[in-house]
Amino acid sequence: MSGDDLQKLKDAAQSPAIQKAFAYFDEQGITLNNLAAELREDFAPERCLTVNSKSDSEEKQILVNSLEEASNPIRAIFAVDKLNEGWDVLNLFDIVRLYNTRDAKKGVPGKTTISEAQLIGRGARYFPFQLSGNHTPPDQRKFDTDLDNELRTLEELYYHSAHNPRYIDELHTALVQTGIMPPRQRTIHLRVKDAFKQTDFWQNGAIFVNKRIRKDRSGILGLNQIEITQRHAYRLTTGYAAETAILEASQTQANQTNTQAYNLRNFGIHLVRKALNQLDFYRFANLKNFFPHLKSIHDFITSDDYLAQVIIDVTGTQAQLQTLSPEEKLRIAVAVLEKISKEIQSNVPEYEGTKVFEPLAIQYCVKDKTLNIALNDGSDQEFGVAMSQTTNLTLQLDLSSEAWYVYDENYGTSEEKHLVRFIHSALPNLQKKYSEIYLLRNARLFQLYRFSDGAALEPDFVLFAIEKHTQKAIIYQLFIEPKGGHLLSKDKWKEDFLKEIEQEAKIQVVYANKDFRLVGMPFYNETQRKSEFETAFKQALAI
Repeated sequence: MSGDDLQKLKDAAQSPAIQKAFAYFDEQGITLNNLAAELREDFAPERCLTVNSKSDSEEKQILVNSLEEASNPIRAIFAVDKLNEGWDVLNLFDIVRLYNTRDAKKGVPGKTTISEAQLIGRGARYFPFQLSGNHTPPDQRKFDTDLDNELRTLEELYYHSAHNPRYIDELHTALVQTGIMPPRQRTIHLRVKDAFKQTDFWQNGAIFVNKRIRKDRSGILGLNQIEITQRHAYRLTTGYAAETAILEASQTQANQTNTQAYNLRNFGIHLVRKALNQLDFYRFANLKNFFPHLKSIHDFITSDDYLAQVIIDVTGTQAQLQTLSPEEKLRIAVAVLEKISKEIQSNVPEYEGTKVFEPLAIQYCVKDKTLNIALNDGSDQEFGVAMSQTTNLTLQLDLSSEAWYVYDENYGTSEEKHLVRFIHSALPNLQKKYSEIYLLRNARLFQLYRFSDGAALEPDFVLFAIEKHTQKAIIYQLFIEPKGGHLLSKDKWKEDFLKEIEQEAKIQVVYANKDFRLVGMPFYNETQRKSEFETAFKQALAI
């Protein structure tokens, strides 16, 4: 490969990804000749592997199964069905099909095409990564719907094949059939209205949000401070079996069992330590994360602040209880300690959301968005349909001419559209008291974090209302979450958190001529919660 070869590729490139790559090289001052030299080095023969069977050398097997390691030099692998034989690789970004045959019949994908779709599914397994400022779990995709985000490339896999439209259609069908792709997708464009960009609120306004931080555990001195169960039950397997005749009047009396209480530390320090060693959670370094004042494993076993107060009610036959073997005691200890470890992790979260909310400038936070949404057969029928084009006349509204709605359109669910209509109907009353009113759809613009454990929430909407005729401009910021009926119970934690905001949120930034009120609203649901929401809405805004 030469610089001239890359120039031809650059001139002919129609792929946005390739165009962006060449633009990046230009910005960094990397010449095509230097790039070609680097590619020749990166993909030199010693950095490529051919693997075709499980009988390959042990050295090859090690290289193939350690591709995520930084020290692994391999950049390309030539394989026949290797991905279908249990090979698990996460940092795979390109698959190249080196043949051009088809096995579909009458448009129905054949075995080979299905196999290739499954190969793509395996190759597309997610490479976990964490972004600064984005608290989506490392193993969850972050940009599926955000087509404009440059980091989306980190989540993409490219499948290269010869230009064969019929094959591509068949492969697409196979990807849908295997559940790798949704049946339908739609790309939508949200644009911030030019008129909104002319307002003072765009120039000087802010959204107040909190942060997620590591929870301070310095005040945790023992198990009793985090509500850990101190008394546990364990039933021994008696091995007793009996036969009874259903129609006989008399029944054979079951072998009687008794219950006896044991203090965990009385099982012996060495036995409890052995049980702890069987559970990774109880490594001393990990325990110190939860209990900063813990001095040693011995202290954890013997101190009244930790395991010394744990009681176990063991149920079994009298003979079993009188002659508990060390093996049985070990099984009991491991079972109870495993329960305690789960309680500790549940009751002592790693993160918390700050109660101090800080401003994000509107003009830097609110952006035009291009989103990709999946439309499944079970989806809300309104989802992905423009509000100006819906055939449901009760939901139809041309938002392009509504100055109070920040974006030019709304493609949300029926509940989201009902919420927008609700705000639209409330405008006459709102405008009597407020000089400016803006409803912003949170198109992955920001997150809030639950105070107790830092769990992330993206409220669907924020309503801003600026009060009239006050010495200081009082700006209300209402976080609003429309919710389908099937999610009201499942997402109740989100509603509980939103309701905490009004009392718990603090704003420490002082503005000479502005004051702020942050309010989290109860869920909006047109048929089940509208009355409750309307009452809370009127109360929050005093209308």
